[in-house]
Amino acid sequence: GHMTKTRVFKTALLALAGCAIFVTTGLVIATTIQAVDLPTLRDMSDVVVVGVVEGRQDGRRDFTTEVTLRVTESFKGQFRPGDAIPITVERGNFGGVDREAVGEARFDVGGRSLVFLQNLDGEWLTVALGYGKFDIHHGKNGRDVAVRSPEGVELAGGPGNTDATPVSLDSLRPVLNPQGNLAAGRR
Repeated sequence: GHMTKTRVFKTALLALAGCAIFVTTGLVIATTIQAVDLPTLRDMSDVVVVGVVEGRQDGRRDFTTEVTLRVTESFKGQFRPGDAIPITVERGNFGGVDREAVGEARFDVGGRSLVFLQNLDGEWLTVALGYGKFDIHHGKNGRDVAVRSPEGVELAGGPGNTDATPVSLDSLRPVLNPQGNLAAGRR
């Protein structure tokens, strides 16, 4: 039989009802998670980095995709600028069938993202599906703006609540790297 590994979150805060819901593309349902602030999300993560998506390929498990993220800035964990992280996304095709975890993070090649990652059985996954990923865009004033776009993720407290307010990356840096870690750095 085909075993599906359950994605475990480190604290009860982000415990989903059972496990991630898988759907065939086309059906719209949401995975509800408990909102947490960024310091908490950082504490729950093994790795917090900014990087650029360099590629996508089929994952090691059925119905997964492996995304390669090239690190440009590191806030927490073992990776340094220039390192490549293989991130497993619970979305993919197997035997002609498309399937994805509802609310899973979406990565586009060439896109720049701030990601909160956890290591689960040797695979890197975003913490709390799409809630653990921010897309980074150049704002009107030339500063980088980070915004969540978690499709299929709703926060406990009401439908339509996705916490997708854009914030400047500069304002997030002290929160993500409270000690002003010299080892973190960027290039």
